[in-house]
Amino acid sequence: MHMIGVPAVAHEQDGVFTAEQAKASGWSPRQIRRRQSAGEWLLVAGRGITRSGPLVPAGPFRPLPLTPASAGIGWPPSDPRSGLGSPGSGVFPARMLTRAAQLTWPEAVACRRTAASLHGFPVRPGATAEVLTNRRRHTGLRLRGWSPEGLVAEEVIDLRGLRSTGRERTAVDCLALFPFDEALDLYLWVWAGRELPRARIIAAAGARVGRPGSVQLRRLLVATRHGPVSASGYRLHRLLRASGITGWAEGGPGGLTDPAAASEVTFPTARVVVTMVGSSTGGLWGRASPVRGGRGRYESFVNDGFVVLRITPADLVHDPAAVALRIRHVLSLRRWPGDGRAFSVRSGGPALVTGPRQERPRLPPTGVSARTATSAASTS
Repeated sequence: MHMIGVPAVAHEQDGVFTAEQAKASGWSPRQIRRRQSAGEWLLVAGRGITRSGPLVPAGPFRPLPLTPASAGIGWPPSDPRSGLGSPGSGVFPARMLTRAAQLTWPEAVACRRTAASLHGFPVRPGATAEVLTNRRRHTGLRLRGWSPEGLVAEEVIDLRGLRSTGRERTAVDCLALFPFDEALDLYLWVWAGRELPRARIIAAAGARVGRPGSVQLRRLLVATRHGPVSASGYRLHRLLRASGITGWAEGGPGGLTDPAAASEVTFPTARVVVTMVGSSTGGLWGRASPVRGGRGRYESFVNDGFVVLRITPADLVHDPAAVALRIRHVLSLRRWPGDGRAFSVRSGGPALVTGPRQERPRLPPTGVSARTATSAASTS
């Protein structure tokens, strides 16, 4: 199908083409420069360019379907969960970035964040195409090349005409090379979806000794030795240890068997659960999220006699001291005898405490001694 305003070959290349292909299709160098300077043609990465705005088929006006299946053709709607972008955001879809990289370096193989977006991992979209290549020049316009050290032929697959590292190799690379907080959230997603067994990560950490990412993989394995933990949960654990708060266990009352418990902490003796409102993944998981928390989960805690303290990831980042103070306050409340009735206490900020009602001992009226009050109570 011929596309208006771009070479015909662009339709077979995810809407991406090069200046050489435009010349071969009849555009003069002056026309190419004018379209680029006017913003009609945009740089994707390397030598790859595309038309600004949607690609419209020739003939009667009929926009291309904006579905995940057509993500590589034209502009899909901005969707951070799938690593897609929009012209206004300056972030191109992963397929367009990969296609532009392979038009620039034909032997390139998509890796890391770009490959993760191609596979549908819940990662933030990248503005740069990340590929493996043997070329000496490893950088370019929106293009970043890495040495394919340790890559074997079996780890390279074909994704609808694009070469990329396989799902397992991509997952290991992301866990090893992403920022640690993002790697923790990705590990939780990988663990919940059974994408990558822990034994494979241990083997990968041993095979990467002396290479980038080996230290982080070992750190990740230590952080998740008792079970998966989200970035917010890991930050909460560090806060509790630094504040000297003891008597807690990782996960919810049922342990770490549920992915939703990765951001929770339980005080079994005091019967208090600290959990997160929101997620450090920033909504990237969307409907693909394996975590199923919500009101029903909290109500089950309350019905079992637990007090639920809800905090946000922003609280841990911007005001950790206040979070520690709230936790200490709730633990002190649990020392009072309760009558089992429900109550709600807001202790500043977005944190909310729910659970069985806890009553303070009633003090005698002003001017009445404790002995007089006790005698009056026994008489009545």
